Amino acid sequence: MKNLNDKELLYQIKTAVKNERDHIIIVLRHLKEIERRRLHLTLGFKSLFEYCHLELKYSRAESYARIACMRLMKEMKAVERKIEVGSISLTQAVDLFTAFNKNEKESGIKLSEEKKISLIEKIENSSTRESERILEKELKVESKQNETSSKNIKLDEKTYIELSKLGKDLDINDPVALIKFLIKEKSDEIKTEKQKEVSKATKIENEKSRYIPKQLKRDLLKAANYQCQFISKDGRRCSERVHLEVDHHRVPFSTGGRTVQTNLQIVCKNHNLKLAIDKLGVNVMKKYLRSI
Repeated sequence: MKNLNDKELLYQIKTAVKNERDHIIIVLRHLKEIERRRLHLTLGFKSLFEYCHLELKYSRAESYARIACMRLMKEMKAVERKIEVGSISLTQAVDLFTAFNKNEKESGIKLSEEKKISLIEKIENSSTRESERILEKELKVESKQNETSSKNIKLDEKTYIELSKLGKDLDINDPVALIKFLIKEKSDEIKTEKQKEVSKATKIENEKSRYIPKQLKRDLLKAANYQCQFISKDGRRCSERVHLEVDHHRVPFSTGGRTVQTNLQIVCKNHNLKLAIDKLGVNVMKKYLRSI
């Protein structure tokens, strides 16, 4: 490069940066399609992250960044073009994805499409540090507004009178304490009902039932060495050891499969869904579909 004149050097760096952006977009589009087809599961990887890290040889941070960016791109089509032209960097896209998810988790309320678009436009063509400040400021305001609205619950007059009467009967004068008490009572009631259902299910241990006895599940887990039993065509076994489920792998229960050890296998949550889609089709499993 020492032999390049100033004009050539500046031209080549611009070309290199453009090529770098083009390559990133191509990678993200490929990841998006791989996730849509669930090819990482077919290959025996427990997650898209593991596929990126082990198969594509990205570092853990690079894997997370590309997946986060791809999912934001999938959620908001406008982001793809902004990354392509360079008005938003890969780092900023990751910050957006992380900030949106964190805000939703902490506030319990999903950000509106308009709010997300507004934030994206505000950080366009700004530095990474500046965009971080903008996100922190804007989302802190959003969280505060959500927090305020959650505290100011408005009741109609009839409901308020009924609540007050109930409070007197229960000798609870504080409205907030009364609501907490009622919530706990209802939660305990639901919990008791669920326990009754479980108790009832434990009595039904014949092979025509969907219910899988605890001892049978323990035997299956032990036989599987507490690891997902999905194996890809090239012999890769899924490495997942948590979130394990029982799958009617030969004949699905919904099509007459019996709950016996020879018809069952241990698989992780993602591969269980993948196998169900392969056997029953996307339309049948549509209500269970998520990004996996």
